[in-house]
Amino acid sequence: MMLLYFASIKPLKEPFLNRMEIFNELSLLACSYFMFAFTDFCSANTRFLMGWVFVGITVFNILVNWLALFYKAGRALRLMIRK
Repeated sequence: MMLLYFASIKPLKEPFLNRMEIFNELSLLACSYFMFAFTDFCSANTRFLMGWVFVGITVFNILVNWLALFYKAGRALRLMIRK
């Protein structure tokens, strides 16, 4: 529901922030779907492989958010230096 809200309403002021929030919600949704793979319905080997995919999605999300943070901070710093 939050993904639909952010995709349709776009409540944040900057389009960049709206896109980042949609990306975060998509990552959260993907990780939520992987939680079903960690039940007893799957074999131990499948859970092990799905665990690494889960870790990969999480690390990718963290890296993208860090890059976005450095991008925004770099732009603000460059603007301050120009002034």
